[in-house]
Amino acid sequence: MTKLEKSENPIAIAVSNRKGGVGKTTISSILTQIALSKTDKKVCAIDLDPQKNFTDSMSLFVKNNPTLLNNLVIKDAITQEGDFIIVDCPPALENQTKMAIEFADIIIVPIMADFFSLLNLEVVFEIGNKLGKIREQMPIVTIGFNNAGVVLSTSIRQQFSERGYFIAGDLPVHKLIPFNMAVGNQWDKGMGMEFRKQFWKLYNDIEINYKKMLNNDIKNLWNGS
Repeated sequence: MTKLEKSENPIAIAVSNRKGGVGKTTISSILTQIALSKTDKKVCAIDLDPQKNFTDSMSLFVKNNPTLLNNLVIKDAITQEGDFIIVDCPPALENQTKMAIEFADIIIVPIMADFFSLLNLEVVFEIGNKLGKIREQMPIVTIGFNNAGVVLSTSIRQQFSERGYFIAGDLPVHKLIPFNMAVGNQWDKGMGMEFRKQFWKLYNDIEINYKKMLNNDIKNLWNGS
């Protein structure tokens, strides 16, 4: 964990899963918008996915919110610029993704309630381990498990527990999120507080657990944040 020795380093978050369509770009965009809402932070959005949906989403958002222009940097390659760095990885474990995993302090691994998502997890963790990351630096974020069938979601959660995965949170799905992203709105426009606070909790837990890592408080990561 040599990258975490200096507390002045920015928090670098990679969002990665070999499977596509699991919410990587959505999570990256929401975390970026939440970070931007904290006016003391310089945020860097790094888009490594060839589709560039993250770039398009954040470009539209800043266009609609020009006062944030000086707080956001959008890049297509890894850089240390910014106080809060979010890397949207492509749905493949190619060299760019491996570089992002090695670079990041925390790697968020989103997973939908299906077994194909589950099958990809060990490959991601094996690569992370080879690049010097411990399991606690690669927490899972489940997406829409409350909307899935009870038997399926319970079975997958049981496998999480048996395999020692760390869960950073369970995020809900909302039909307005992709619409808001596509038109440059605030991601949570038209949504209630109960829905929004789950995403804010993820952001806050990332900051809390990063500080724990800096203090070598590994045993308490993603537990009682």
